Amino acid sequence: MLEKRSRIHPRGRPWSGPLRLRDHSAVTVVFIDVGGTLWPDTWPSVPADRDQRIARLAQLAPRREASVRADVVDALSTVVHPRTQRQETAPIVAQTIQRLGLGQAVTVDSVIDAMCLPAHGRVELFPGAVELLTGLVQQSRPVILVSNVVWRRAEAQRRDFADFGLADCIAGHLTSLDVGWRKPHTRFLRPPSSWVKCRLATAS
Repeated sequence: MLEKRSRIHPRGRPWSGPLRLRDHSAVTVVFIDVGGTLWPDTWPSVPADRDQRIARLAQLAPRREASVRADVVDALSTVVHPRTQRQETAPIVAQTIQRLGLGQAVTVDSVIDAMCLPAHGRVELFPGAVELLTGLVQQSRPVILVSNVVWRRAEAQRRDFADFGLADCIAGHLTSLDVGWRKPHTRFLRPPSSWVKCRLATAS
């Protein structure tokens, strides 16, 4: 049986004390929503973020004018995902780079990856997040992190938690960007059983 635990503690309040699950035998996988549970839903933007994104685009499209790359980053940096059930990042990026003259030089996926900056150094985990994850590991409860995102794929999130020293605490990552649907749509949390088995085997 899979137990979805989308909020381990109330939003904005750190988890304190050891984690105790009443019915240990019934829980085989714990799903934890990242935003609002392990780190903030939104992060502060700093000028260095813009420069790094432009530099990443320069590697992808070195022959395009610097002003074009800057325009693309500026346009995408203000994106807030619409209130849709389907993930709309790819169409938004495709329309933006086409409109601003970068569409023939780069792929949509590469621009998405360029916009996704590492979490480490930009955001801090909530107090108690480390204890929560390590406590679940001590109880042999595999954890899958789930997220509605704009730019951050599962692989990028995996690197983020490795940077925080928590790679061994996470059995898998599931993001709306990879799935194509956003929580709470039922298709988000209906990966095939082979997906879960593969992730758990990889993490073990």
